[in-house]
Amino acid sequence: MQRGGAVSLLAVIARVVLADSPLVEISRLVDWAPIERELEPLRVAMEIRRGGPAPYSPAAMFRATLLQGWYLLSFPELAQATRLRLDFQVFAGFETGFPVPSASSFCRARKRLEKRGKRNRCLKIVETQLKAAGITVIPAAGAVREIRIERTKL
Repeated sequence: MQRGGAVSLLAVIARVVLADSPLVEISRLVDWAPIERELEPLRVAMEIRRGGPAPYSPAAMFRATLLQGWYLLSFPELAQATRLRLDFQVFAGFETGFPVPSASSFCRARKRLEKRGKRNRCLKIVETQLKAAGITVIPAAGAVREIRIERTKL
């Protein structure tokens, strides 16, 4: 969410506007540190490579795969929804107001995560944390509809 050390005004507005978003609630419930640790070797490997634009964070791309699953989106639909929806940008950790990954970038990132077994390990971490919090995510059919959070009594 930062570029050049300053938080963008759009990012601040997004946090205020999205305060009651299910995605923001999930983002607050999940401890993302274990996922960052799991994906650290992938991040380092991506930063070492030469040429091309700076890669998107593997953690942000993993979070985007969560959105893809929860909203039942194809890669082109995920790219479009991420461009249009502030809550998708904030949840994934993309800088609001800046370009987001293309459909092919999302596809390559998901394949990279799956090839290394990282996606399933990170999914288990998220699912375990949400279950411990008594949260079940009810998928939505498409980016126009919102996911629901179902709370179970612990």
